[in-house]
Amino acid sequence: MKKIGIYPGNFQPPVKSHFAVYEKLVSLVDDADVYVATTDREPTPDAPLNFGDKEQIWTRHGVSDIYVTKITSMPTDKSIKVSEWRTQQIFKKFSSQYTAAIMTVNPGDIHLFSKRKGIPVVSKVKSPIKLAEILKDLSSSDEELPINSDNKKEFWLNPDGSIQYFQPYKGNENNLKSFTEHMYIITLDDTKVEGNPISTANIRRVLGSMKYNDDQKKKFFTWLFGWFDISLYKLITTKFTLANKIVKSEDNIDNTPKTSPSVVGIGTLRYPNVEKSLSNAVTEILGEIMNEDFSSTLNNTSADGDNNTSTTTDNSTQSSAQQASDKALKVQTLVQQKKAQELQSKQDKQQRDGYATTVRNYDTIKKKANRDKLDSLNKQISQAANPSSLSTTSTTSTSY
Repeated sequence: MKKIGIYPGNFQPPVKSHFAVYEKLVSLVDDADVYVATTDREPTPDAPLNFGDKEQIWTRHGVSDIYVTKITSMPTDKSIKVSEWRTQQIFKKFSSQYTAAIMTVNPGDIHLFSKRKGIPVVSKVKSPIKLAEILKDLSSSDEELPINSDNKKEFWLNPDGSIQYFQPYKGNENNLKSFTEHMYIITLDDTKVEGNPISTANIRRVLGSMKYNDDQKKKFFTWLFGWFDISLYKLITTKFTLANKIVKSEDNIDNTPKTSPSVVGIGTLRYPNVEKSLSNAVTEILGEIMNEDFSSTLNNTSADGDNNTSTTTDNSTQSSAQQASDKALKVQTLVQQKKAQELQSKQDKQQRDGYATTVRNYDTIKKKANRDKLDSLNKQISQAANPSSLSTTSTTSTSY
């Protein structure tokens, strides 16, 4: 019987603790066919990464993209009846008769698959003929005789006492059935990084926070993932920063105290006190890793566009000399911004060239963004210096 492994999850994001679980599952599957199963949904503040983002991260961990599979639903979805959940996108690749499936779940989710446990007995099972195929040492009498102690093992039952689809892997290692009959579950914990409990919600909160500077985030990123990739770092921090801004804006609209938990994302509950303690735990972990004080605000730089001062100018009374001075200052400022952008573009290229495993879409996204920004600055400089030539000004693109 061929064995395949399945590791389902939302992975927002998949860090090195997830990869460690993947490797453990690989060690149990002789043929090394272990699949990461995850969805591709519209981004939300609690799940800002799409399937392509997660696939890139898993590939960077060392998992071939052929083993990262897009599925349509998760067993934790509210709309899904867990007993009927199947990974058909993976199953269709294998023989339905000669392939056994082993799936890993977190200890906290095991109750979804084993709502009723026990050692079946004849009088409690409606179909003794089916049961006899599994429990060969049972007495044929109607008395409630348990399984022989030598063959004792746990079964997961349906409410009517029959054997359900999901079964524990432990105890069935040497008698696996095909995935048409059963899927076998093992519990592996992916919620700790080097022994430190940490949630993906707090990872998103830290990497998307303005509280920590770029260098500190890079150190934290490297500790979380076990490697550093400049393009993935920028992709993740950009998306998490945007997600944090959305969450904060929503909190500002409704800042009434919550007296009961509310659903934030799939399988995620918001408890204010728990969130606060987790946030404190992340701060402590950061300090232990980097030997730095993360308890206070570390980056007081205001966001682009922030301006607490306003200047009111009466254009009708402004002298022509002042106008010329303002125009020259504006041109000078834009030129400085252009030079800074050119320097940043060169630095980005140097960093990109330094990493052999940068993601595939880096050139098409990052280089285009740099060109567009430079083109915009060139246009603004030209317009500021020669307002009358607006219709004839042509912009030039800088290539690198």
